[in-house]
Parts: sequence; C-alpha cells; structure tokens
Amino acid sequence: MAEHDSTKRPRKVKIEETDEGQVLFNVPFPRTADEQALRALKDMGPIILRQTYCIDYIHSYGQDSPFFAGLANGVFLGNREPDSGYTYATPRAHDMYSGEETDWVVLPAEGTIHAFTICY
Repeated sequence: MAEHDSTKRPRKVKIEETDEGQVLFNVPFPRTADEQALRALKDMGPIILRQTYCIDYIHSYGQDSPFFAGLANGVFLGNREPDSGYTYATPRAHDMYSGEETDWVVLPAEGTIHAFTICY
C-alpha cells in the first residue's frame, strides 16, 4: 500500500448530506493504518465543523413589561410601595421589605444614582 503524502492537498470531495448527523468534508487521515501512520495521528490537528446555528428565542418580560414599554415610549417608570412611599427605579412588583404589591409611577428625568453594578 502507498504511504499517505501529507504535502498533497486533499481533493475537494462533497459527500451527500443525510439526516443521520453531521457531515464532515476532506477529513485528513492516513491511507494506511500502519504503525507509522498511527503515530502520526498524534500530530493531527482538530477536526473543525462549520455549522450554522439559528434559534428563535421567545423572551417574556412578564411583570416588567410596563417598564420596558415605558422606556420604548420615552417614559421612565418605577414602582412605589403605597404604605412607606419607598420608590424603586427598576421594576419590582412587590416591596422587598413588606411584601406588599407596588404601584407604577412615572419617575423624574433627573435624579441621583446611589449605587450601580457592572456585570461582565
């Protein structure tokens, strides 16, 4: 049997696609499975598969929907706990201390930032 010549470029051969799984093209492999060829497999680069990935993801804003609808229309909404008057600048359906349901309120365009978070 002839030895595999690694200096030659593989021919462009297309294999018919099937529904049985991924199809790889031009996968380098020695023509013989002798000892020398098997040792050479340690130097083989990784097989790389190009695959288009597309997904439709439906995301619900749920109880925060009015906040984002307001932003889309230039209105900055927040939530206020009716008894204490504590106001949240981010959507919150219930007060974190009392557990009471909050009401939607329009927030001013200017204010003071007391804390912020940066996520990476």
